Amino acid sequence: MHQLSIILERIFVKMLITMDIIGASNVILMFIFIPYKLIKRNKSYSSSFYRQLVANNCCGLCYIVMEYFLARLPMFKLFQSFYQQLQTYNGFFYGFSTGLKTSIAFGQFILALNRFIVVKYLFFSTNVLIFKSQ
Repeated sequence: MHQLSIILERIFVKMLITMDIIGASNVILMFIFIPYKLIKRNKSYSSSFYRQLVANNCCGLCYIVMEYFLARLPMFKLFQSFYQQLQTYNGFFYGFSTGLKTSIAFGQFILALNRFIVVKYLFFSTNVLIFKSQ
């Protein structure tokens, strides 16, 4: 029974590492290509839409790094003595992690609201929100 739990734990850790690599690479690629679109300057979209995406991806990348530092490395049993000395910073790390989650959720809400307004109120959004006025 003990060996089965060790095997399941190893499978779980490998799945987590695979998902982390895929997720981090997606965020990094979006972080590269969205500023590229800003530099390229698509004439039909205003740059505020891209800035919002870049800010949201920056928060997502910070969250991935922070959660990997706080949760994944101790779970992999790496740097155990270092994490045992960090007992006084637990509140700070928890607050920072919660703040990043909140900012990501708020950014996703704003993006969803932006897309809803574009679909629902097409003529209003062409002049105000995403598209530049002609």
